[in-house]
Amino acid sequence: MSVSLRIRMDDGSKQYFPAYRCRYTILTPQPEAAFAFTQTGIEINVQALALWMTVKCAVVNLPFGGGKGGITVDLKQLSAMKLERRSRAYMRSMINFVGPHRDIPVRDVDTNALIMTWMLDEYESIKREHSPDVITGKPIEFG
Repeated sequence: MSVSLRIRMDDGSKQYFPAYRCRYTILTPQPEAAFAFTQTGIEINVQALALWMTVKCAVVNLPFGGGKGGITVDLKQLSAMKLERRSRAYMRSMINFVGPHRDIPVRDVDTNALIMTWMLDEYESIKREHSPDVITGKPIEFG
């Protein structure tokens, strides 16, 4: 799936940025899907990377796997505020597709614990429930 994230810029204007998510399989009880910020290639590779996540988990007999997602962005040109806005916008755009028993975003390329915490906070704000199991890669104190 491809979406356009509507982001408020520092000057108050709105811009749109591409974001992607792919669930390769729904056969696993809890698909985990890596989430990445990358300058190029995510739109081309998201389906192949979702397949590899499925294969990796199947080989070691983990009941996870099957997805990939990300945002195309040049991190060198982002302030912390812009990075947070994109992270939260991504979760808002995917709110009907992710969840503790549906699709769990996992830390990947150029993401960190803070980004995953922003996404968790956005999910919990929208759903109005404590759901530490919806995101991995966040600090331990967040569950």
